[in-house]
Amino acid sequence: MTIVNATIDSSETIIHTVGGGETHAVLNIIFCNFDTAGSGTENLTVYIKPGGESISDQNTIMKRQEIKAGNTFIWSADEKLILDATDVVSAIGSSGSLISATLCYMDIS
Repeated sequence: MTIVNATIDSSETIIHTVGGGETHAVLNIIFCNFDTAGSGTENLTVYIKPGGESISDQNTIMKRQEIKAGNTFIWSADEKLILDATDVVSAIGSSGSLISATLCYMDIS
């Protein structure tokens, strides 16, 4: 199993891009609102898209998920999410730089 980390901004933030000739099975994505002031709720939107595509409603997998300050949200699927070469997982937070993302995947190439 491999993990990647990213801090989600208020504009599209790439969490993971599958390398050329690879296939990855996403096991889960852990999102943590690490707001130290504890003052607010972040709204998180997550996208899965083929490389080169723009974000849109068609490739949204989670829309405006509320994560309160100091809390964690874990996204997982009953079936594994299979991504091919150049596929991208990205996200946008409402305020920016308050949510960390940890994506866990297996290379099944």
